[in-house]
Amino acid sequence: MYSVDEARARLHSLDRLAGNAARDLAIGTDTIRFVGLTDPFAAALDARWGGFVSEAGSGPARIEVRTVRGDGAGWLPRWRPGEGYRLEADATAGPLVVRSYHFALVPEVSGAWRLAVEEQNAEPIGRIFDNAARYLVARLAVERGGLAVHGAGLRRNGRGFILAGPSGSGKTTATRLLAPAESLGDDLAVLLPFEGGWAAPALPFDNREVAPDDPVRGLTPLAGVWRLFQATEHRVERPAGVMAQASLLACAAFPWALPDLADRAGESVAAIAASGLYGHLHFARDGGFWALLSGER
Repeated sequence: MYSVDEARARLHSLDRLAGNAARDLAIGTDTIRFVGLTDPFAAALDARWGGFVSEAGSGPARIEVRTVRGDGAGWLPRWRPGEGYRLEADATAGPLVVRSYHFALVPEVSGAWRLAVEEQNAEPIGRIFDNAARYLVARLAVERGGLAVHGAGLRRNGRGFILAGPSGSGKTTATRLLAPAESLGDDLAVLLPFEGGWAAPALPFDNREVAPDDPVRGLTPLAGVWRLFQATEHRVERPAGVMAQASLLACAAFPWALPDLADRAGESVAAIAASGLYGHLHFARDGGFWALLSGER
């Protein structure tokens, strides 16, 4: 594998935009703008992100991503069966470098990000952009004083509920049991400070790899954030202090890949844990736990 210094040097040499197309990805009240897209890249984003993406406008964007072609060498060793998805970041002895198998990201002096994409048959191009966007959304959340977590977001009766937890905790099952509800995304959720409380935007990151054409817009005030535990009966518990922080941090998305934002991420975790919104939901395989979440008895 190339060293971090070698990766920086490679990224520095890759400065020619891949194409002329541009797309805006709407996340809550923010926009991530991808420029330098080829027409096939743009078409892949249109298909994958549905109503979250549009042709780039003339207004300002919170983040601009300049897309360049890679040099064909890849950025991490090839994925092997049974290996978890790898995303690595390093900010030692130079600018931050973020690497996965088929893309790399580095901040530019202008404030934009340079995204180098390797077009290989091993990973669909839409998935490559999706994973890069997930990382940028996680960064944006921390910069806003919030946090991204592995979780499913739902809206019922105008209020948002985040069901968080690592793979296998039951997010898909719990989400299905709470139907009908509007989806805020079933694989990644974002918590943001909002009007003295917390809110969540809808996200296009879906395990089906297809986002809705008409997603929930703006920010949805949060009624609760729940870490899931499968059980034989429904029960809620409220960890406090450092126990709540440790539990929430276990659900955080890419905390190791935000070395330059570590202190701010820690502040976000502490604030959410102290907000009164966070708890543990032990649930059985029926929808009776909704009464616990909604405050009904």
